[in-house]
Amino acid sequence: MKPILQIAIRLVPYLAVGIGLFVMESAWAALTGYHIGIVIALTMANQWRQAALLRPRGISSWLVITALSGLFAGAVVYLYWNIFGLPAEIPQMLRQLGLVQGSWLPFILYFSLVNPWLEEIYWRGWLGSQAHHPIPDDLWFGAYHLLILAPFVSWPWLLLALVALTGAAWSWRQVARITGSLFAPGLAHLLADFSILLAIYLRTN
Repeated sequence: MKPILQIAIRLVPYLAVGIGLFVMESAWAALTGYHIGIVIALTMANQWRQAALLRPRGISSWLVITALSGLFAGAVVYLYWNIFGLPAEIPQMLRQLGLVQGSWLPFILYFSLVNPWLEEIYWRGWLGSQAHHPIPDDLWFGAYHLLILAPFVSWPWLLLALVALTGAAWSWRQVARITGSLFAPGLAHLLADFSILLAIYLRTN
């Protein structure tokens, strides 16, 4: 693959999320734009065969461990909400992005049930690696989340989030490498997305 294309496919989330949040000011636009970008990239590169890796395989204790790690993320957000220095106007900021009372449930369900599997196919499948050590794509995955967090948290917390998200990318890639499947990391990803969004909803409504 040409170097320019290698960079372009890694910029998909940055462009989609950036345009969705900061130009269109819509959480739905950011999310669906990102997913459309993933679908187009996977289709053009003929990489949908990576979806076969979602089949459960060799899960055993890894399924439990990764599932608990996903739930732990939401518990941290909920329990330590007050120490993150979040702005008092965060409920209004979320409403400006279209996350009003009636849209929260479908947003949480769509985000939790669709996003993790598409991202695992994309980041740990197509862009994955059998390397034991961290790779640049772990950082690419973690860093795009900073676009989402930047309006809400200060830079020290952004740095900590970057470390945590890059670490999550590396750990999910290791589980995929060990089990030969994206199912366990996908489930952990699903539970992390669901628990974090649920914690935000409970804290802001």
